[in-house]
Amino acid sequence: MQNYLRNRRIVLSFSLAFLLIFIMFSYIHRSDTLKLLPDRFTTLNDNWDIYFGEMYVQTVDLPAEINVGENTTYFATTTLPDTPNSYDHLLIRASLQDLVVYLDGEKIHEKINNRNGLFRTPLTSSWELVYLPHNYQGKSLALEIRSETKAFAGTINPIHIGSADAMLFDMIKNQSLNFTVGLVLFILALTCLMIALSQRKFGDNRLLYLGLLSLTTSLWIIGESKLLQFMTGNPFIIGSISYLMVPLIVSFIALYIKEVITKRFIHLFRGVAVTFWMIALLMLVLQQFNLLNFIELMAILLSVILIAAIIQVTALLYEYHYDKNEEIKKVARYVALLIISFILEAVLFYTKTFQSISSMLLIGVLIFFILLFIDTYKYIKQSAEQTRKNQLLETLAYQDLLTDGLNRTAYERDLKKRLEEEKFFRLVLIDLNHLKYINDNFGHTSGDHAIKTVYQALLDSFEDEHCYRIGGDEFVVLSDRLDKHLHQRQLITLRKQLNEHSHSLPYTIDVAVGSDVFNKDEWPSYTPFYHHVDQLMYQNKIERKTRS
Repeated sequence: MQNYLRNRRIVLSFSLAFLLIFIMFSYIHRSDTLKLLPDRFTTLNDNWDIYFGEMYVQTVDLPAEINVGENTTYFATTTLPDTPNSYDHLLIRASLQDLVVYLDGEKIHEKINNRNGLFRTPLTSSWELVYLPHNYQGKSLALEIRSETKAFAGTINPIHIGSADAMLFDMIKNQSLNFTVGLVLFILALTCLMIALSQRKFGDNRLLYLGLLSLTTSLWIIGESKLLQFMTGNPFIIGSISYLMVPLIVSFIALYIKEVITKRFIHLFRGVAVTFWMIALLMLVLQQFNLLNFIELMAILLSVILIAAIIQVTALLYEYHYDKNEEIKKVARYVALLIISFILEAVLFYTKTFQSISSMLLIGVLIFFILLFIDTYKYIKQSAEQTRKNQLLETLAYQDLLTDGLNRTAYERDLKKRLEEEKFFRLVLIDLNHLKYINDNFGHTSGDHAIKTVYQALLDSFEDEHCYRIGGDEFVVLSDRLDKHLHQRQLITLRKQLNEHSHSLPYTIDVAVGSDVFNKDEWPSYTPFYHHVDQLMYQNKIERKTRS
């Protein structure tokens, strides 16, 4: 065992050292000289003049924040540079804004958030790929910008000019890490959910809640990756998914803690989960009826999350202090990472550092889920091992070791179920005749062979019925087939098989049988009924001995 641990430490240490050395030399020799695809685009961020109507305000470099209020229209203008003719597109990020693009006063592109209909389409942050007509060089480019939100009213994002495919490729490259992490979490979430829904051997719902938590988090990360437009053009999905996932994430964290960690405050965490589900629905209603938009709701939501986090952490600390719950100590550092991540998001949100939110949280979220999945893997492994042990114990508890069939314990278990269901059933009692004679004259091995022969004949004759060995030479069949004539045919088959086996043996294998149908109206108690069937078997035993 010590060698195993030592070798593992050595291999992991060398692997980590090699990775660090590789990263170090990659940084030392950093260069783009061997890059296969050239960057067929450039930035268009310098010297933008800002106007309110005809009034000049200032000149800025992008990205920029202009001091304007919501629903204020302003213009940003510049002169297009002398770039190659293949640079025939602009790439502009409209952050919850209406955007109109003019070239020498002529409108060439427009993105207006839909305000019509009973239900309001969410405001969207979108990439706008604007085609530039031939000979655009030297012409005046003007952006008309307006936003309903104070947070993005004055935001002007960096702008690129170049080949459409090159700019889109660069966009994918820059957002690939976020998108990849979201996709990996999405796949892991589906795996967790499929295992949780297909297996019933787990003792709790932690796998289900972890799958749902991973799913909502992955959708949030994918939404924040700014690549949703490559998958859908639906404004509701693009404009709502990131916002609606946040309260659901908090809800599933609470459910996970309720299921795995806390024992004292189960109702509290269940209440938190339900509350944030209701908040998600309330956010959707308020947005759809144009009472508040999602970005305004987020400012309120983050404050509520902070309050809920304080309450939950306080409850867990209280439980750990008084109950010494080791699960809290074990998982506290995981939850702390996520709480810190949400606090960091709130700080970035209120400081309007929107571009950094997804990237800054990514590391914390990754570490959090890695730790949870490691714990869950250990849980699944332990559950599988425990299930295997339970199955083995159940097999030993209900299995007759001589015949490999069902034993008395299994008979009592199945009989109890039938009596609780209050259904009619046929009881068949079978007793092996002359077992003592066989043991005394031919040995116990022959006696064991006779017992196994009878049990196998019962399985063949009473096909698809439950057959049990309940004593040394006693057997029981519990049957749902009540027809008397069918039962007689089964007995004929049984005796025929035993006679055929007896032809090759120095002794005869014979059985006595008693049977009747249990009807609760006729037999208010099972005990006298069993005694009645036992007497029928005893009478049959006497008859068989008389014949022989």
